[in-house]
Amino acid sequence: MPKITHHQLALCCSWLIVCALMLIIGYFGFNQSLWGDEDFTFFIINGSWSHLWSVVTTDFHPPGFYILLKIYAAATAVFWPLLTKVTLAKIFVFLPHAFLAIGGLFYCQRHRHLASGLIFAVGILTWPLLLPYSVEIRMYSLVLLGVTTAGLAAAHFYRARSRAALIVLAAATLLTFYSQYYAGVSVMIIWTGLWWHLRRDHATADLRRLYRAGALVLLFYLPWLPFLPRQLAMVADHPLGQATFALTPAHMWHFFASSVTPLGSAPAVSSSAFDFSLSHCALLLIFWAGGVYLLPPRHRRLAICAIFPYLATLFLGFVLVLFDIPFIPRYLYPTFGGLIIALSLVFAQPLTNLPRLKQIALIGYAAAFFAVCSLNLYNFCRTELAYARTTALWQAIIHDINTAPAQTVIVYDYPYACYQNRESYFPGVDALDCLPYTSQNFGTPFAAALHRAKKLYVLAYYGDCTGQKQIFTDNGFTLQEIFRSPLLDQLSDSTDQLQTLHMVSPQCVFYQEATGSSFFSD
Repeated sequence: MPKITHHQLALCCSWLIVCALMLIIGYFGFNQSLWGDEDFTFFIINGSWSHLWSVVTTDFHPPGFYILLKIYAAATAVFWPLLTKVTLAKIFVFLPHAFLAIGGLFYCQRHRHLASGLIFAVGILTWPLLLPYSVEIRMYSLVLLGVTTAGLAAAHFYRARSRAALIVLAAATLLTFYSQYYAGVSVMIIWTGLWWHLRRDHATADLRRLYRAGALVLLFYLPWLPFLPRQLAMVADHPLGQATFALTPAHMWHFFASSVTPLGSAPAVSSSAFDFSLSHCALLLIFWAGGVYLLPPRHRRLAICAIFPYLATLFLGFVLVLFDIPFIPRYLYPTFGGLIIALSLVFAQPLTNLPRLKQIALIGYAAAFFAVCSLNLYNFCRTELAYARTTALWQAIIHDINTAPAQTVIVYDYPYACYQNRESYFPGVDALDCLPYTSQNFGTPFAAALHRAKKLYVLAYYGDCTGQKQIFTDNGFTLQEIFRSPLLDQLSDSTDQLQTLHMVSPQCVFYQEATGSSFFSD
């Protein structure tokens, strides 16, 4: 029997770790839970092609992701008896992460840098802020693939002047530009960096090749250009751009703790979305600065180039929020592939060749990396399990409501959910009130509907549900709580945390049935 070498054993363990991580993410992440933006994705792709086009041209994002997902949904329709549309869609958005993880590990394995490949694969699958979006039915995982592939193709073209690398760079750029605008900016930063390096080297022939590739990308993007100004104007007017630029240890700790501890465990701080972007940047730079000390000298330049799109995109966000144009942490997400590449380069060196102090530092660096990823994976599994339980309970409520839709009134405190749920979940219910109910407008919005109804459902999305119930109690109703999201038990009393769930399912559902022919019967 041939003897198994240490390299073969390490190779086998690396692939087992990566496969196990993908199975864990699939088991917990491929559930039926959705939040508002994901429900909007299904609203777009479930209609006709003309419906998709009419909605997308008035939305904030270009159509690439929706077109690909609609084609994928049609191609996988044969599996609907076995898997739901939601599960199949989550498999679709997870594929870019799986492709990057497997491709990175395979590439590093071929070049005898197995430790770097394992770090890259684990990071792409489980690093904070990457993992949650790997199963979110939006375009973020697709643009992560596009930006990371564009960066790798640009590096390969600069090193080998390969025509294939230039073609891949152009294709990844088109994919990104047709999927999300901020990711398109990150790709433009990559092109700018490649142009600068070629110009510095006086590589005139290669610069002409790069210009031709850029012209080809622009040619294929021409069909969308007429819609571009209107969409960019809509993005600029979105009310998420305010920032206070607070960056304190409390903000940094909150961002870290909210990523690697159970939902609701992080201490609450008052902050804008951009503050959290700064916090995450500061933490990454502290973590990456330790890696610079450990990096082999021949890899330092490559690592700086890999992390540059992240820093440049963050700087762009800093400028944009000065003008109240929105910039939130997930807009940095597509550049995280470069960050993980930079981190993995730290391990592209034999441990035995390092001084004793650097050996200890490298081991500690790896331990810190795997600890953060493990805690984040635990947090993800725990949260997704709560999402799955919430969704199962919510689906039972949907079934109950639709058993007698003509006699039912549903009221919301979250109009956005109402407009989407009206068509997705309650097509037969003709009495849905989408106005927030308050003690001031309580009687006017739905009093007429209550005159002909025998069942009242109150769907509460904000806070801890006590205030909503109290409004009805003050007006003579005796509501019974029939649904409470398991997520509420994992959250602290922070209003900020309670208001950021905004899933398709509410946080609480209250119910009352009329004792007579209606709620206003004598």
